[in-house]
Amino acid sequence: TCCEDGRVRIWDFHTGQLAHAPLNHDGPVNWAEFSQDGRRVFTLSNYNAFRQRRATIRAWDLATSVPPSRAFRHQGQVVAADFHPDGSRLLTAGFDGRVLVWNTISGKPELTIKLEDHIEMAFFSTDGNAIVTKTSNNPEIVRLWDSTSGEPVSPAMVMRDDVNQLDLSPD
Repeated sequence: TCCEDGRVRIWDFHTGQLAHAPLNHDGPVNWAEFSQDGRRVFTLSNYNAFRQRRATIRAWDLATSVPPSRAFRHQGQVVAADFHPDGSRLLTAGFDGRVLVWNTISGKPELTIKLEDHIEMAFFSTDGNAIVTKTSNNPEIVRLWDSTSGEPVSPAMVMRDDVNQLDLSPD
């Protein structure tokens, strides 16, 4: 569970007890997800402990309860985060119109995609070769990007109605 008190708690659903010491982020935690190998937890807070808007992503090593790298910083509010299928990269997307793709070991950004509008959705395709984005301005635009180069791999798809959910077929 990720909580307003800045802590992430990992529970044992068989016993209902904590399975791990709480992980202490520096602000209210909006998102938490295990890495594919289950050895790390990534947490996201859009605010610091003083309630100032400052998106911070941390990668926690569950064996030590210590972040193995510096905090990932995304300017502005982060609205989406997703792991690459192989677990080596993490994308964050924000209202600042940027998608950042981070190396999950070093904590350094490897790719930046700059859009002209606020981003509402962003995620990796199931094979990890593309990034899907949806912007929030009217009209909404859905687009696919190469996950290595950041170049567009599809034309802009203009949506005349509000898009509530978006997914890709595996093929």
